[in-house]
Amino acid sequence: MQNVITVKCKICDQTFTKYPSVLKSCCSKECLNKFRLRNRVPHTCSVCGHTDLVPKSKNKSKTPVCGNPVCIATFISKRQLGSTNSNYKGVVFNTLCTQCGIAIKKYNKQGKFCSLNCKAVWQRTHLTGGNNPFYGKTHSESTRRFFSKNNSKGRAITINRELRHTASMKNWRNNIFKRDRYTCKECGATNGNGVAVFLNAHHIKRLSLLIEHCPFKYLYTGDKFYFLHNFYFYDLENGVTLCNPCHCALHNNMNIKKIAHV
Repeated sequence: MQNVITVKCKICDQTFTKYPSVLKSCCSKECLNKFRLRNRVPHTCSVCGHTDLVPKSKNKSKTPVCGNPVCIATFISKRQLGSTNSNYKGVVFNTLCTQCGIAIKKYNKQGKFCSLNCKAVWQRTHLTGGNNPFYGKTHSESTRRFFSKNNSKGRAITINRELRHTASMKNWRNNIFKRDRYTCKECGATNGNGVAVFLNAHHIKRLSLLIEHCPFKYLYTGDKFYFLHNFYFYDLENGVTLCNPCHCALHNNMNIKKIAHV
């Protein structure tokens, strides 16, 4: 049990008792309120004129307003005008569009056009041939290889998405299901007897590899229809029926046996 100690009040100098673990410096609530107000200074709102006592550490000298939202909004609207506003762009200039001649207002001397369309038309007519700052300049061999690699990857991703939504791919998927009698070739799961099984037509050789090994000459010649409907992508020997858990396990590189379909 803790021993009671005797301390002196910091306001009225009267003595009172307390336990050592209790953080108490005043004898009563009246003295405590006086002690708290001792380190406060008066603050007058510049908008409504209300005076309040605030701590010295939280003196609102930079924003001389009270906590009323209306006073704060009024103070900001009056203070942040012109050059004092953080979004101030400068003096407004009246000029004409370089392309169409329409009168425009701008905040700096860099703008010359009223819209991006006028800028594009002006560049097509004035930045051609020797007037173009990039005329006669070529990319380095490393930059060309970088662009070629990324463009090929982008074409492969686009073709992959389009192939999966063609009518030929849907027919290939249905034919795989019919051949395997709508049964998972890994675990034997099938629909029926109150059990619903979600089936997938899995590519034994990934579709991305098929696209990678297939030349893009059809894209270069513009015969995209022939490329998307090429029988090379719809070989039934390259497909097998799997249920959703087995399909996910295969793509997650789990240790499942190699599938041999009939």
